[in-house]
Amino acid sequence: MIRKADELHETGKSHLEKSKATNENGIWQDEAIKALMDLKNAQTLYASAQETLDARGATVPRELLTKFRTNMQALVMARRQAP
Repeated sequence: MIRKADELHETGKSHLEKSKATNENGIWQDEAIKALMDLKNAQTLYASAQETLDARGATVPRELLTKFRTNMQALVMARRQAP
């Protein structure tokens, strides 16, 4: 679950950078929407992983909390970039 979230985070960041780097409206919108979707899906998976650990009574690792927070920041940027 976390591995898939990491992959989605990376592809989302890539799409976000492509969206910021272009001057063409079609590419900008397409990449921004892809970034938004990937980062939302990653956020869902990171949250699910935390909930699963909580349900089992395990401590949520600091690394997971950091990934969750970092992805949330990227998600906020993607929301601002998206049409």
